[in-house]
Amino acid sequence: MALVFLIGWLASNLSQSTKSPAPEADSTSLPDRLSLEAPPTVAAEDREHSATDLSTLAGKSTDPADRKALTERLQEWAGLDGAAAAAWVEEHLQGTLRRDTLFNVLAAWGESDPEGGAADFVLTLRHDPIFDAAVQGLVHGWAKSNPAAAGEWLTQKAPRGEEADNAAGQLAKAWAGTDPVAAAAWAVEYFRSSDNGLAFQRAIAAWAVYDLHGASAFVNTAPPDLQFQGYMQISMAWAKADAPAAAEWADGLESSRIRHGAIATIVETWSRQAPAEAAAFVSGIESEEAKATAARFLIGNWVETDMVAASSWLGSLPEGNVRDEAVAELGNRLLDSDPESALTWSLSIRDNTLRDAQIEDLLHSWLLRDESTAREWMGSHAIPIDLLATLEDKL
Repeated sequence: MALVFLIGWLASNLSQSTKSPAPEADSTSLPDRLSLEAPPTVAAEDREHSATDLSTLAGKSTDPADRKALTERLQEWAGLDGAAAAAWVEEHLQGTLRRDTLFNVLAAWGESDPEGGAADFVLTLRHDPIFDAAVQGLVHGWAKSNPAAAGEWLTQKAPRGEEADNAAGQLAKAWAGTDPVAAAAWAVEYFRSSDNGLAFQRAIAAWAVYDLHGASAFVNTAPPDLQFQGYMQISMAWAKADAPAAAEWADGLESSRIRHGAIATIVETWSRQAPAEAAAFVSGIESEEAKATAARFLIGNWVETDMVAASSWLGSLPEGNVRDEAVAELGNRLLDSDPESALTWSLSIRDNTLRDAQIEDLLHSWLLRDESTAREWMGSHAIPIDLLATLEDKL
């Protein structure tokens, strides 16, 4: 997929200056955040009866309705007495039910009284498999009541690692909705202490949705290691809102590396919305390197909606690196549905190294899936002997 190629391409560029993950990464295994709305308050005298009800619900946790009711009751309890609610979860629940429920309990506890033991409790889970969910639950709630304090805890007290980095990204995104300057500034400091730019990416992405110029101005002041990441987030947001304007802006960026990355990001988004318009823009790109990368993204998406138009545009390109890269992407996209066409197109690549590598990859995949048909095709086409030998060694 073109998006997969974009993520890989951006990751390779990011790795030149930082260890930050790709911009589109997120934790998707956690429970639905929509369940975190504050539940109605219950009287203290009802809590003992509530605990009995919780045990009953926990015994029926395979039922979605009972599982939801259990989570809501525990959130309610955590808003009143987070330590007691968390202790009940630890005593009575196991596995994914424990993880998901504890996330919600810590979110409620983190919002109501994060420094009243919630943060310390999370640190006791450092070597527990649910530590990631616990940190994110705490920060999710804490971000609502005091994002600056949550940020300070992540920077100064939370153990460095993927868990803190994920929570930092979550915090920055939420914080940027109310105070983008403070969120982005904190994200820069977090990067300096962790060498991870996810929080900065999330802050700029959230900011750019409603204030492109403000986000862009801040990115200009960021450390060089973060500027590329910031501009890619702005490019994504702007391309969704107004791709032609975003493309015009990107074409004028001073740094060739940032300009090429922004153009590629914009074309990837634009080609999903209006591929013919994106193609007209790609045709006018002056830099051959930027044009070749953009052409891959364009073809990768366009072939999904209009193979005839995509092929026609590809056929109009003059021989050279731009056409070769676009043909290679077309071959990749056609392999599953039409391997013969994928290989036929790929044989037209002029660059010998790229062509041989492309043919080898496509044939290897086809041989693993349908060896007899692939070998029949190979027998009717002139495949270099050394390439055939390499393929045989791989099988």
